[in-house]
Amino acid sequence: MEMRENITVLSLGKEIRRGIFRTLPLSWHRQDGKIFSVDYVIKSVSRNGLPEPYSLDRTTKALTVRIGSADRTLKPGIYNYEIRYQVSNHFSRFHDWDELYWNVTGNDWSWPIGKARFQLVLPDAAGQLNADGRDARLRTIDVYTGRQGGERPPCDHPA
Repeated sequence: MEMRENITVLSLGKEIRRGIFRTLPLSWHRQDGKIFSVDYVIKSVSRNGLPEPYSLDRTTKALTVRIGSADRTLKPGIYNYEIRYQVSNHFSRFHDWDELYWNVTGNDWSWPIGKARFQLVLPDAAGQLNADGRDARLRTIDVYTGRQGGERPPCDHPA
């Protein structure tokens, strides 16, 4: 699965001094109790449209993309980071359906997330549209908001 994340931040020179980091889980628990391991290939990282140095830290639970340079301090301002990567083995196969579970924003951010948006593009979507203009291959889309482990109800989403 090809991913492109755009993360816009306001740096005031306090929490964000040299760059940001993005932590990606290396395994996840399916509803039936099975544990799946995933792998990532980082394709590119940029800041404001220009290539940005990054390093990778891997633990048993997560891959952290550390973006920025230890030798350079950012001036206060708004920065847009883009991370492009490929992730494998993130689909669950059940008897009657396939499932994609994806945490769009990730967890453990040091600051609040003001806005999040995602777009799912499936291969040959134009050939699979039903009368409502939706992809007939999608049975349901469930979207949740709030902190990890919270009890917020699913949020509304345009499908």
